[in-house]
Amino acid sequence: MDRTTAPGGRRQRFFGGDDSIGLVDIAASNVAHWLGVMEEVGGVTPLLTDEEYPALCQWAKRYAGDETVKQCLPKRDELFAMYSGFKEMFQAMATSQNQ
Repeated sequence: MDRTTAPGGRRQRFFGGDDSIGLVDIAASNVAHWLGVMEEVGGVTPLLTDEEYPALCQWAKRYAGDETVKQCLPKRDELFAMYSGFKEMFQAMATSQNQ
């Protein structure tokens, strides 16, 4: 998934092959915005690092930094609160099932 090089070796800004966001970018948007929040709430080591997936990480930064995309994405602190609530709920459910 870290292959964002067009024929001829030109680096693509987005998955559609040009400088505009397309369907594949939107489908992969969870990597750009949601994944980092889920990793933080879960207390896990990041799955995608610049060292291991440099092109994918650069794409995620470009995608999340796009002005139109920013208007559509939920705020990071709101996502953090929502996922923290989910985590607490699932932990409570697991605890109650183990008793």
